Parts: sequence; C-alpha cells; structure tokens
Amino acid sequence: MVFSLIGVLLVSIVCCMDRVMAQEFVCGNVDIRNSVEYFSKLKNCTVVEGYVRIVLIDNGTPKDYENLTFPALREITDYLLLFRAMGLPSLGKLFPNLSVIRGRNLFHDFALVVYEMLNLQQLGLRSLTHIVRGAVRVEKNPNLCFVETIDWDRIAKSAKNGHYIHGNKARKECPICSSQCPYSSARTLDGKQIGDQSGRLCWNSQNDFCQKLSCPIECERRNVSCSRSGTCCDKNCLSGCTDDSEHKCFACQKFFYNNKCQENCPTNTYEYLGRRCISKDECLEISAKHYNKDKFLKPINGTCTAECPPGSTENSEHKHLCDSCHGPCPKVCPAAQVTNIASAQSLRGCTKINGSLEIYIQSGGANVIRELEENLQHLEEITGFLKVARSFPLITLNFLKKLRLIHGNQLERNEYSLLVLDNPNLQDLWSFDNNSISGNEKQLTILKGKIFFHINPKLCYNKIENMYNTYADIKHHAPPWDNHDVSPHSNGDKVACDVNELKVHIWKRGTVMVGIRFQNFKHLMGDQRSLLGYLIYYKESPYKNISIYDGRDACSTNFWKVDDYEANDAEDDYITHIIPQLKPFTQYALYIKTYTIASEKKGAQSPVIYFKTQEDTPSQPRKLTARSDTPTEIFIEWDEPSRPNGEVTHYLVTGTPNSRELDSLNERNYCTEPITHDTPKKIVDDPPLDNNCTQVHNPWLMKNKSNSDSESEECCSCRPSLMDDTDVERRISFEDHLINTIYIKKEDFDKSVKRRRRRREIAKSESNLLLGFSTENNVNVTTEETTTTTANPHFQQRVGVKNVRIPDLTHFTEYTIEVRACQDKKPNDTRADPQLCSLKAMTSVRTLPLDGADDIDELFVTSFSDNNTESQLIHLKWDQPTAPNGYIVSYHIEYKKVSSESAYTIPVCITRDQYLRLSGYVLQDLSPGNYSFRLRAHSLASWSNWTKPVYFFVEDKLPPYPLLIYIVIPVAALVCVSFIIMTGVLYLKYKKNQAVLDYVSVNPEYISAGLGMTPENEAMTLSETEDENYDIDTIDEYSNAQHLLRDVSVDNHNNQRNHNNTNSNTNSKQSSDGSKGSKISSTTSNGSIANGNVLHYKTTTC
Repeated sequence: MVFSLIGVLLVSIVCCMDRVMAQEFVCGNVDIRNSVEYFSKLKNCTVVEGYVRIVLIDNGTPKDYENLTFPALREITDYLLLFRAMGLPSLGKLFPNLSVIRGRNLFHDFALVVYEMLNLQQLGLRSLTHIVRGAVRVEKNPNLCFVETIDWDRIAKSAKNGHYIHGNKARKECPICSSQCPYSSARTLDGKQIGDQSGRLCWNSQNDFCQKLSCPIECERRNVSCSRSGTCCDKNCLSGCTDDSEHKCFACQKFFYNNKCQENCPTNTYEYLGRRCISKDECLEISAKHYNKDKFLKPINGTCTAECPPGSTENSEHKHLCDSCHGPCPKVCPAAQVTNIASAQSLRGCTKINGSLEIYIQSGGANVIRELEENLQHLEEITGFLKVARSFPLITLNFLKKLRLIHGNQLERNEYSLLVLDNPNLQDLWSFDNNSISGNEKQLTILKGKIFFHINPKLCYNKIENMYNTYADIKHHAPPWDNHDVSPHSNGDKVACDVNELKVHIWKRGTVMVGIRFQNFKHLMGDQRSLLGYLIYYKESPYKNISIYDGRDACSTNFWKVDDYEANDAEDDYITHIIPQLKPFTQYALYIKTYTIASEKKGAQSPVIYFKTQEDTPSQPRKLTARSDTPTEIFIEWDEPSRPNGEVTHYLVTGTPNSRELDSLNERNYCTEPITHDTPKKIVDDPPLDNNCTQVHNPWLMKNKSNSDSESEECCSCRPSLMDDTDVERRISFEDHLINTIYIKKEDFDKSVKRRRRRREIAKSESNLLLGFSTENNVNVTTEETTTTTANPHFQQRVGVKNVRIPDLTHFTEYTIEVRACQDKKPNDTRADPQLCSLKAMTSVRTLPLDGADDIDELFVTSFSDNNTESQLIHLKWDQPTAPNGYIVSYHIEYKKVSSESAYTIPVCITRDQYLRLSGYVLQDLSPGNYSFRLRAHSLASWSNWTKPVYFFVEDKLPPYPLLIYIVIPVAALVCVSFIIMTGVLYLKYKKNQAVLDYVSVNPEYISAGLGMTPENEAMTLSETEDENYDIDTIDEYSNAQHLLRDVSVDNHNNQRNHNNTNSNTNSKQSSDGSKGSKISSTTSNGSIANGNVLHYKTTTC
C-alpha cells in the first residue's frame, strides 16, 4: 500500500522538480538522527555539498514517512549513509530525483551505504545513474529486495567490482521486475548473475522503475545523456534532463552557473568544489561561514581553494591571498608533532615549518626512519624551535640533512631553540656534506635561543661540541656550556647513580584514564634549577612481575609509554597528574623518575606500581550467527566482544518476528511469477568436517532425487569455511569506522560548542579532573536507546554463555536477532550513569518449514452449484491453512470427469487476492456429469500435499422458460406456414384433376366380385400365377386420361399382386373347365376418394 503512493505522486513530483531546478539551493552536511522530524533539514535542498546521514531513528513507523518527499534534491557531493532508521520502507519517495552522488569525500571507501535497515524493503532510487567516485555497500537489511537487480557497475563505474552486497533478502523471495525492464548483461556480482529470476534490471516491480541502461542511438553517438522519454540532453548534462522544452539538466557534467550547466566558468568567477562557479565575494563568504580559522579559501587563478597554486605561498598577513615565489617556491606547513608514520607523511614536501617541530617517536624502527627521510628531506627552515625527545628508534638526525635555519621565534621554556633529550639510541646528529656550503658559511644557523642536550646515553659529549665547531652557527650560545644546558654527564653515559625513591600512588581511577599523585622532588634538590621535570613510564602488564628494563633491548625496541611532566614553581608536596587514553579494565605498570642536569646522580625514581582501570561499556559481540535446526527452534551463537572492557557477565538475546513481509507479497502475482522450490532433505546431525569436501554446509540439502537414487550418491555436507582474514579485517574496520563516526559520546554532545581544555590545565584543576571522570563512560546517550526491549518482542533471554537455543518459535518465520554483551553493576563502580550493555549485534534467520502446515483441511472443502444464474456455476469452498509456512501465496485446483479415464486437467492457479474475495473459486461452463477435484496450497516454503478427491455433480438442466419461448415460437410459425402452403398446392392440384378424372367405372361388378372372394380362391399358389400372361385393356373414353390410367394400373398391380396370387388356384380350375379359346378376365377395381367422389378404373387380365 505504501508503494502504490509512489505511482500516484509521480506526476506531481516531476512537476515539482521542474520548478525547483530553476534555482539551485545549496545545503551543507545533513545529519538526521533520533527523530523523523529532523528530515526538515533537507527542505528545499537541491544540492548537498557534503554528506547526508540518516541514522539511529529507533521509533520511526511507516506512517511517519508517508508525507516526506524531497523532489528537489538531485545531487550529493560526498556520500549517502543510512543506518538503523526504523520504519522507513523505501527511498524512492524520499529522493525521487536524486541522480548523482559524487563521492568527493567517502565513508570508508563507499559513496552509498545502507546498513542494518530492518524495515527497508526497496531502494527505489530510479533517478540515480551516476556515482562518480566510491563504491556501494548494502548489508544486513533482512527485508530489502531489488538490490541484486541493479547493475551497480553501470552506476559506479570507478569502483567496478568493489561493491559489497550481503545479508539482504533472498532474491527468490522477492517480487520480479516488470516485463518492460531491460535484461542484464553477463555481469555478475559476487559470483551471482545480476538481475531478477529472469535477468531483468529494476529498482522495484513497477513499470516505471526499471534501471536506465542506455539512451537512443542518436544520443549514444553524440555521447550525451537523455531524458526519461529518450530526448537527448545538452552535452553538459550529467544523469539526464527534464522532458520539457527547456531540457534542464538534473546535474552538471562540469560546472553549474546562472541556473545552467557550463563547460567552463565565466570570467571573474571561480570554480568551487569542482562543480559550481561562484564570485569572489561568495568565496570569501563561504570561507568565513564554513571553514575554521586555520584554513582560508583563496580566490585565485579561477579557483576558490584553500591551497595556493604551485609557485606561490600563502601571504602571512592576508591569508586569503597568495604571493609568488622567487626561485623554488617553498611549501609552508604549520607547526607539527611527529609521533608516527602518518604524522610524518603529513609534512611531505614541506620546506618551511611556520612554528615549531617536535619529534616524539617511540616505536616503528627502520620504517619510521625511512618515512622521516622521505618526508622531511626537503625541510630547510623552522621559525620556532626544534625538539627531539624520547625517540627510541633514532640513531641520527640526518633525515634533516637540508635543515639550514632555526629562527627561534618561539622558544621552549623561553630559552631553548634546539632541544635533544632522552633519546636512548641517538648516536650522531648531522653529517652535512661540506661541499654544499662555500667558504666559511656553516650548514646550520640558530638565530635565537640556546641548545639543550640531556639524557642521551649513546650520544657522546664530543659530538655536541663537534656540531658547534664544524657545522652549526649558534649565535647566542657558545661553549663552555652550562651543565643546565648541555650536560657532560647524562650524554654518553648510561650509568645512573644517587637515585632516591620517589613516592607515588593512584589518586583516581576511571575507565580510560587514571589520576596519580607523586612526590615533588624539588624540595630535596640542592639547586632546584637542576630539576628539569619528571618522566612517567607506563605500559600494559597482565602480571605483576615486570621490571623497568622490560621492553628495551639493543635495538631500542621500547614498549613503555612516556609522559613528560615539566617542573614548575608549585610548592605543594605532591603533584597531581592525569594519564589519558588508557584501555578500560586493563592492568598497567607504572614508575616515575626525574630528569635533571646531574645525569641522575642526584635524582629520584619510584618503584613499579600497578593499577587497573575501571570497567566500561563492552563493544558489541562478534561473529553473530543464527541457524534453524527444526521448524520451532533456532540456534544462536557468537564470540565475545573484541573489547570486553570489563567482565561480561551475561548476554541479552532478543528476537522479533518480521511483521512486514506481507507488504512485499501483495506486490507479486505468484501465479504468473511463481517461486521455484527444491525438495529439502533435513540433516539431523552435523557430519564431521571433510577437508576434501567442496559443498557449503546447509542444514537443508536442496535436492531433487528420485527414489532409485542410492544413498552413496548424496552429496556431502560441509561446514562453512572461515571467512578470509582480509575480509574479516575489512568488515571489522568498516564496523569500527561506522560506530566511531555515528555514535557520539555524551561529553562530546554536551560540550559540542566548547573547546577541550589542554591536559596540563586539567591537571592543575582538581574540579575539572573530577568532571572528567564522571562522564567518561556515558557512551551513546544521544544516539541509541539502550533499553533491551523492543515493541512486542517474540522472545528475550538472558544467558551467561555465548550460545543459546530458542525453542517454541513459529515455523518458517523470519526473526531479527539482537545480542548485547552486558555487565553487572559492581558495588565499587563509581561511574555516574554506567551503560552496562553494549551496542547490539544484529542478524536475521528464518525457522525451517513444518511438514503438513500448508495442507488444506479436507473437512472444510465443499462444493455447491448456483441455480440462480443463467449458466451453471460450481462454487468450490475451503478454509485456509490455520498456521502455514509463512504466508499462502496461491492455490492450485485440478478437476476432471469421473467417467473419463484421462488425467486431471492442467491446474488452475488462484492468487491470494482471488481467494480472499470469494473464499474459494468458481468453475463454470462444465458439461453435465459427475466430476472430482482436488487442490493444494502454495506457501513461501513449498507446495502442500494434494487433498483427496472431492466429488460434485453437474445436472442436465432444461433451458429456462424465456429460451423455450424463443425456440418454440419460430418453429410453430414455420410449421403453420408450411401447412398452409401444402394445403394450397394440394387444393390446386385437386381442382385440376377433378376436371379430367370425374367418371364411373364400366365394370362395377368386378369390385364386388373381388371383395367377395372365398378362401378357396385364395388357394392358388404363386408358382401357378407366375406363368400367366396378362393383357390390360383400358377404357378409351378419354384419350388424355389413357396414359394416367396405365401408370395407375401398374402401381395397383404391384399392390394387389399377393391378393391376386391367392386366387390363382381357382382361376386355374375355371380355366380347365372352359374352352381353350375362351378368355378369362379378372378385373380389379380400386378407388380413390376425393371430395366424396369415387374414381373407378378397370384392369383386364388376359
């Protein structure tokens, strides 16, 4: 019913689209979550320059979306993401004219993501023809059809074969495309043929939702797109145009300006985001409105961009301008910290650091060195200071071989412009090429500030002196250096001495941070200026048996993380510090030592202590699977969360039956579009794994074997092979990215308009510290309801293991399974509002079909005839199966005459709607006789068994009275007319004959003699009369009647022959008594009565 509204609104939507396209309305990023009402953000948007996210709408219903449509939206420049928006059945009505997703910025390599949309039944994006960059990911949508009926490679050509379509509704359970839709080519998706069961391509089953594959030949020849009616569009159009006289483009191939698509931007305009032309003022306005203070748009060389073109650099005063370079143009980069490979890559090609460069590399080995050499090899100038600290892999600073100038405009601790400290494997500084510098000019110049070298146990003191003497011009800091600046003891000497015990204890524990308090050692120093600060070492330690040297070796591999706390002027006896970014529910080892100018001859170090962070909300369970072993049971299993973040005490398992399956059934005619079923054979027990087996395990073997097939011919059953490690990693990476992007922590949400305070400022404020701990664990407050109950769940169980068998379910019903990992609240849990259960992992499963559930009850199969109609109708009635496998989609009826030895007729298919209208079926135009019929039901699972024959009788019914009248009256009229005609003919003939045949016989006595013949006269045999010769004398009174009388006498002779033969004996006797010449005469008289007159004629026998 929901989808029928799409067709009704189609015309109005297109008309609306034409009006909106006259003026482009650009929107920024659109994030719709928690409530359907936030769809108002898309009102009037024709282009979204950014992304569109529709996520986490838990309480949505289909009715909420009925009046939502955004026909103006035709283009998204980044990506479209849908995730857990409940109640949304289709995107077709929401975005009927969305034609282009450009994918300028992608969501984890994807431009279109539809993930865990439980109620979505179809995409319906019939106007979508181009995804310029990025792939498509449609996964875990149990009710979604028409995904495999789209040739995604035609839409997203740049990501060919990179799409991920998995976990949606089976193709055979979905409606098929319209017969008007085009066929797919030989392309396949994940090894499956693209298209419906017939190979057709469509967005849904309606005629006007076919996938558009090509344009008319004329358009193809010109390499242009076309409208829906096939009219060729302008060459600058992308994804088609309107059907009106103006043929306005849905989207532009290149640039949009002045309500038209242009191949190039006009003079005095600037390209923006590669899709539209704007003025200089518009460029500056966008920069002020949508960009932060560190990034400025520059209208230059016909482009509005944040980067200066090659050969120019950003003006230091007017950030919206670029200055041309004299000679090689420097690439100026902002101040940076290099801590890993990624941060090193961000400085690739930089020639100048506008600020300070700090290098802290604690792991990575040779890879990090190679990345540093490749990405920092062009660096020549630093305006601030250079600090290299606690970089364990470094053995030299030669990756800065082109460094020439350190300005020292910003100084560390207001004194130092070059700091090298606590690098346990640093052995050398630079090895400049002396030939590169002419005369007495030195390779490295430090304009302001002093140098600082401490705690570099492998860097000899003479190397530092050699730097000053050979290649470094330090303007304001010549030897001899003070020990505060360059220590002759801590450099090149690994030996530590005079170490005091530093007291430290845990002050506060949170889920991802810990607060420590340690002794302020300044009070124990003879010269407090000698204390430079404290080094806080910590690492994960499952067992309490670690030493401070664990994790360090000759290769400088180091597993200790280090926080640097600078000494300050505070006079407190204890110092408070926070260590952030820890793992929940993890044990750590920690120790602290001072670093001083005395190379630890006067220093302090704490013993190793251990602490454990608090529990946090677990991550969702992994590898959730569900299968059905019987029609009423499902077996669910999963793996523990990848990050338990505490002790997972139980799991909440919830299952909800899919109640929206009937909506898609009503769209399909299962008589013309039947489901093909194989005969399933159930497997009771899983067989042992056979390494040579090539079949995929399935609890139902899909077979069509005859009874003669031997058991040995049955195919083996295999358990599913494990997913490829790469695929698993990619799936985990995608899910992590999705959760990290979509779910917002409470503190981030509550403080979205506030900037985070620096860690050192938090450490100085005990009240801020307490605030940080109180909100740490509130993970998903604004994004997802954490209650474990859903609307009318079919089942919910709390289990303590990682699998569960759920009994007493409805057969052949699809269930959505949700599993959450949960913890019990501990008495010492200090979290203010702990979220004890994880996000839900979701999957879907269908229970097995129940044998006989689809059979029709024969007690309720009846038939009766309808005598009130002109034609004889036989009504067949039956009741639906009370608990079928899913839904009954059609019925089959077969019937035949009982007297016939032939088989049943071809089955008559009856759709679900036809049955519901009549509660049965009507047979008509049957000939009289005895009949039998049988029927069966067709469910989503399979065919039912045939019912036993049911008999009915068709009577030979007389035609109804009106029909009898129509037949009798014409026949009676015809008889009457014929009678009148015959009477008239006979009368005329009689009158004619009366005139010529009215006479009296001349031998009337013969009549009486013939009539008075005795039995003796009849004794004459036939043999005696056969030898007699007869002469016939006629009365010649009227010559005209002579011929007629002769014919009559011959006919009369034949009629009276037998009678004359009876008189033969008598005649013979008379002949013997008479003379030989005498004549014996026998006269027969016959008469014909006409109008009371007698006609006489005489026959004479000789």
